[in-house]
Amino acid sequence: AIPKIAVAASPAQAAEKAKEFPGDEVVIKTQVLAGGRGLGHFKENNFQGGVHIIPKDKASEFADKMLGKTLVTKQTGATGKPCNTVMLAEKFQIKTEKYFAILMDRGSGGPIMIGSKTGGTSIEDI
Repeated sequence: AIPKIAVAASPAQAAEKAKEFPGDEVVIKTQVLAGGRGLGHFKENNFQGGVHIIPKDKASEFADKMLGKTLVTKQTGATGKPCNTVMLAEKFQIKTEKYFAILMDRGSGGPIMIGSKTGGTSIEDI
């Protein structure tokens, strides 16, 4: 199944969009082009993790801890990357996780496909 998603650029917008999701909880993810977001931290406030499952009524609070801040992950290095938007996603019960990606290979100058029957946090380490 594909979860319903919405993007927010402010805490108020995150709060409004969270109300549109079914259930009591929603997933909030910082939108930064880097892997390891769930294990990262924000420089300015040391808030841990760029991915959280939260009660819908906490969307504004969590968005405020992420938006306008710099996320540091294993891939970004100490410099980090700015978070200007967050994604809200419908919470699903996960039975299994898989990984599939199409990436550009610098060596050949063309696309490559990577797949793994194991997915989830720290997929880059597999």
